[in-house]
Amino acid sequence: ISWVGHTIPTHLHVISAQVLLLKYCIVFFSKQGMQLIILLIICSGLLNVILGDLCSICVCEEDVVSCRGMELENHFNATHWNGTKQSIADLSRNSIVHLRQFSEIGVNILILSHNTITKIDDACFKNLQNLTELDLSYNRLTSDQLNPHIFKGNYAPEKYEPLSNLRVLKLSSNALHTLHPDIFEHLPNIEHLSLDSNPFKVLDRSTVTAIGSIPFLKFLDFSSMYLKSIPE
Repeated sequence: ISWVGHTIPTHLHVISAQVLLLKYCIVFFSKQGMQLIILLIICSGLLNVILGDLCSICVCEEDVVSCRGMELENHFNATHWNGTKQSIADLSRNSIVHLRQFSEIGVNILILSHNTITKIDDACFKNLQNLTELDLSYNRLTSDQLNPHIFKGNYAPEKYEPLSNLRVLKLSSNALHTLHPDIFEHLPNIEHLSLDSNPFKVLDRSTVTAIGSIPFLKFLDFSSMYLKSIPE
């Protein structure tokens, strides 16, 4: 092989070809490697959504996991909640209609306001033994649907665990016109009850019995109603 009157040894030509091939391989596999990395990142994100890691779906801060306004139709399962350390869970402003039983999670405050909830399963909150505040305001709950069984705690023949830590219950702006007389039997320590902006016209005997059964009640909101009178 010659170049401008000089002869290039064959072995040098082979080496040059090998160098070019090596460079090509490096570039090719670098590109493939980058594509592979990108693919792995995407797959990892999808797996997080499918298999768990709530913070990859919602916004997690120090004390709050916010799934607010995400058009959710149901809350997450145990796999998603696994490892979640936040004490406040905000599931407000979604499209939840049917509220099914929650798995065992350690949240203290659960916000479910501004959904379209019309049905809540029995013992829906029994696994939330640390729950201190429950916000069900701005939904479509009726008096027929809101029954005592919803708030059942864990039960076994030798031991019954009501939702004894729950202190605040917000039921504002639903479709309630009366309360079941035993609605609070599983909530022995309620201190704050919000019933404002519901279509109560009178406080019937059933409602009065229900409210009278709360021994530690400190705050009761009946504002923005069309009540003609309040029993003494």
